[in-house]
Amino acid sequence: MANAMRRGVCVSCGREPGSRYWACPYCGEAVWHPRWRRAAAVVLPAAAPLLLGLLAALTRPDWTLAGRAAEAASPVAGFGFAAGLGLLLLPVPDGGRIASSRIELSRWRFGMILGGWLLGLYAALGAVCVACASVPVGAGVGLSVAATAACGAGAALFFGLPRRSLVAAGLLAAAVFSGVLQYAGASA
Repeated sequence: MANAMRRGVCVSCGREPGSRYWACPYCGEAVWHPRWRRAAAVVLPAAAPLLLGLLAALTRPDWTLAGRAAEAASPVAGFGFAAGLGLLLLPVPDGGRIASSRIELSRWRFGMILGGWLLGLYAALGAVCVACASVPVGAGVGLSVAATAACGAGAALFFGLPRRSLVAAGLLAAAVFSGVLQYAGASA
């Protein structure tokens, strides 16, 4: 088959389910992807927690400050946090996705929901690390924050998470960051 080596084409039946599919929904065989795409599918999910761990090691956050700030959060920070969680709780649109069975479609939806929740968790933990840093924030921390954010956004776009997951992660990070800064400013 001449078109069997194009990205997103089934190696068996030659149909084009698209680059978001790893198994053909028509025949169940593998969909061909270049090596860089297969490598990225392994590296991106593993890189985000490693970068977040590096950020935590560089900033050494004061977790008790984060807990006290969460207890005394302002209504604006609480509303931002609730809005972010609300966006993550919305059902995942399938966008006309072709599935060979309901189980496959349920598995795909679970992956999208889990990816959105992980993205939100990484954003909130990253904001806590930066806002509650017990060491002065320098260029290394800034690079680590940028790398963690780029990895999270890249993984969301690569795996086809809904765009609202990125918005929800931003809302969660902004709410946590502003809540901690307001608490630190009020207690100082």
